Amino acid sequence: KLYAGRCEAVSLLENHGRKVTETGVNSVDAILCYMAYLAEGRGIDFEVNVQSDMNGVIGEKINRREFNTILADLTENAIISAGAVKERHVEVMLLRNNENFRLEVLDSGERFDVGVLKNMGKKRITTHSGEGGSGIGMMTLFNILRETGASFAIEEFAEGAKYHKAVSVTF
Repeated sequence: KLYAGRCEAVSLLENHGRKVTETGVNSVDAILCYMAYLAEGRGIDFEVNVQSDMNGVIGEKINRREFNTILADLTENAIISAGAVKERHVEVMLLRNNENFRLEVLDSGERFDVGVLKNMGKKRITTHSGEGGSGIGMMTLFNILRETGASFAIEEFAEGAKYHKAVSVTF
């Protein structure tokens, strides 16, 4: 149901929405526009930093549906997390370093609990069950990581930093 709802929203935004950025892939632009809309509705400062277009990523490194799923899941998780704190910031970065392409999502929400980190990708676990989270997004992410050979990293930042954590996937 969640995926179908996102597809419908992306389709509407692709055909009628404004763009937050130009990535070279309409569906990615539409997802980012939709996420900016969600963030705005929750009073969250939402930034997109594109340091590389998506040409050569979709199709070569990962298929469009899988990338869109990862982008939407990680960004929506960050929006939910940032929405629960006073200082609300989310940034989505699309970066290329030589042959590698990285999607990085930073947020000002609470850091991950150790129990969540231990079980991430091993069983369905959610940090936002009150907002409808089921844990299936992270399980899906880890399945895609295994299929594509992509890597996953979580970085936490010092107290007082604008962002408290970053979640990244490198293809």
